[in-house]
Amino acid sequence: RELFTIIENILYVCCSQIAYVHR
Repeated sequence: RELFTIIENILYVCCSQIAYVHR
């Protein structure tokens, strides 16, 4: 579904931000 894709995208962005901050 589209909603799940959006949520997955948000989670991916959040994880990327966290990884960037903890660098």
